[in-house]
Amino acid sequence: MTTDLCAYWAGTKPATGPTEDVGWVILVVILVIIALISSAVSVAVWRQWRQVNGDEGLPLLSPGAWGKPDLAPPSNSPEALAEVAELEALWRQSGRRRRSASSD
Repeated sequence: MTTDLCAYWAGTKPATGPTEDVGWVILVVILVIIALISSAVSVAVWRQWRQVNGDEGLPLLSPGAWGKPDLAPPSNSPEALAEVAELEALWRQSGRRRRSASSD
């Protein structure tokens, strides 16, 4: 601690503007750079660890990621048509609720 700083804190010397000591600025810049580098290294190590352990994360949305596609035509059975009608009624009902809730 410099004597000027001690004198300022003691109230015997007025503040003289910014100090010419750039050591603090350099220290802060170095610490920020070290923090950025360490975070990048930790992310790289984490990704490598996940690949080694076989943790693939979420499946990709690409063709074949979910298996074979179902190319069969939709069923026209009375049960299937009743289920579709019920789902459509629920869909329309939820749309009305959203509109009425947003207008309140």
